Formats: sequence, C-alpha cells, structure tokens
Amino acid sequence: MPIVFSSGATDELTMRKPLEMAALTTLFDMDKASAIDAISKNPIAIVKRNRGKLSPEFIAPGIRIIRRGKDCP
Repeated sequence: MPIVFSSGATDELTMRKPLEMAALTTLFDMDKASAIDAISKNPIAIVKRNRGKLSPEFIAPGIRIIRRGKDCP
C-alpha cells in the first residue's frame, strides 16, 4: 500500500518544503527513499490514475477503448 504524506497546509504560508516534510517522516520510522516517494511519487500516481478513470476511454481497471466506430478493422 503506497503511503502519502501531506503537510495539511491550507495556504502557501503554512506549507513546508519537501525535504522538511521528509525529515518529519522519521517520526514514523520511514527511510529516506520511502519518505520522498510518499511526498512526490505516490500522490502523483494517484492523481494520474484518477484522471485516467475520468477519461471517456476508461471502461474498468485494465480495460479501455482503443478505437471507436469507423476506424475499427
């Protein structure tokens, strides 16, 4: 299960820098690589997956439309 770590900031003034947030993950006994992924890679992967689900080509997980109508052989 990928972990996502967020500052919970509601405006720009209360945001923390990414490496500061990664340092806070040591409180949860996370290694540096996992902490960086929890701040950058994992949230982006979730957003991309959800945007894909909103696409008109999406049918179900692992199933999507490649061609429609007249261009089908």
